[in-house]
This record gives sequence, structure tokens and C-alpha cells, in this order.
Amino acid sequence: MEESSIKSGPSSNQEKTDMCGGERIKRPMNAFMVWAKDRRREIRKKTPSLHQSQVSDLLSKEWRAMSKDGKSQFCHSMICKESNF
Repeated sequence: MEESSIKSGPSSNQEKTDMCGGERIKRPMNAFMVWAKDRRREIRKKTPSLHQSQVSDLLSKEWRAMSKDGKSQFCHSMICKESNF
């Protein structure tokens, strides 16, 4: 396949830009993503044979089962990060 026939899209390595041609500002991660980033590493260390979709299922079940107090520390950390954004 010739290089010219390869279509570039959002998944390409090109720099993503907004409609005006400027550099796109990334949105900060939400509380679940902050929590899941570290928790995903822990799960992968314990059970490296799990498929990524299985890890995601475990993460979502754990998050839903977590109390509001448990989640609030990640929500609070998001507020602090957003204020520095």
C-alpha cells in the first residue's frame, strides 16, 4: 500500500488542532480516570493475563461499589488540578 493512499484521521500521529488552527487544549481527567489510572496498574501487576476489557470491567464495578467518601478524594483532587489548569 502506498503512503499516499493512507488516510489520516484523529487516530493518526498528527498534532490535533482546533478549528482556528491553534493547538488543542486537552481536557483534564475526571475523577474516575484519575483513580483508574493507578488502580489499572495495580490490577495488571497482580493479574497480567487479564485482557484490557476485563480490567476495565473490574474497574467500573469497583468504582460503582465505592462509597461517596471514597470517590470524594478523587473529586477533590480534580478540583485542585482544574484550578491549576
